[in-house]
Amino acid sequence: MLDDEQLRARIAARLEALSRSPITAAVKGGLERSYIRDFLKTKKSSIKSRYYEGIAVGLDWTVAELIGEQPVADPGASVSAAASSESGMRAGAASGTSATSAGRAPPALPGFATMAQDVPVKGNAAGGQAVDFYFNGQTIDFVRRPPGVARSAGVFALYVTGNSMHPRYTEGELIYATSARPASIGDYVVVELWPEHDGGDTPGYIKRLEKRTPTKIVCSQFNPEKSLEFDLKRVKAVHRVIPWAELLGG
Repeated sequence: MLDDEQLRARIAARLEALSRSPITAAVKGGLERSYIRDFLKTKKSSIKSRYYEGIAVGLDWTVAELIGEQPVADPGASVSAAASSESGMRAGAASGTSATSAGRAPPALPGFATMAQDVPVKGNAAGGQAVDFYFNGQTIDFVRRPPGVARSAGVFALYVTGNSMHPRYTEGELIYATSARPASIGDYVVVELWPEHDGGDTPGYIKRLEKRTPTKIVCSQFNPEKSLEFDLKRVKAVHRVIPWAELLGG
């Protein structure tokens, strides 16, 4: 996956090849007009993963092409790819030499539009000061299934509520989670508790797993920085938040 400077060089080269301004690309992708421009001028230090799709649309690319995980098919995009040593791509479309024949075949990832749109987004409501959110038991949408979880069962998505994990996760950001593989210490997790009474709301928390004991799990949050303990008798499930690199098959 590209770092921020490599991504800036890649986007700038693509815009030049398309003779397209950053504002035009942002509008085409449904983003705030200045979003891409601000990133190129380093007013934004990085791009959140939830904006990858919009930027890719604005550049006539797939998400995988944007972040250097899939070869591109036109000369202008090859110039962009050559700007990144990490991507290992060659300007094959212009010279007739593919990335595979150059000796470094990139992973064969599907285009974003071809990914199945079958991952359920669980609905949730803000929970106030004591609880991050409450699961409302509804599926509010379905989102794309990235290649890294193409055959994984039990994957779901969730929109972050609140800013207790800022700057790692911000309110409104889409995350993917699963309980199919147990979370390890240091993983980011969605902790789901049992309702306090029958028919009650299901409390949920997005935190980082710090410790396990026979009777509790200990988690941390960033904003404000503090530690939280959950009695295992109250824990219904601990879902591991899937990192973006893993979602892409990295």
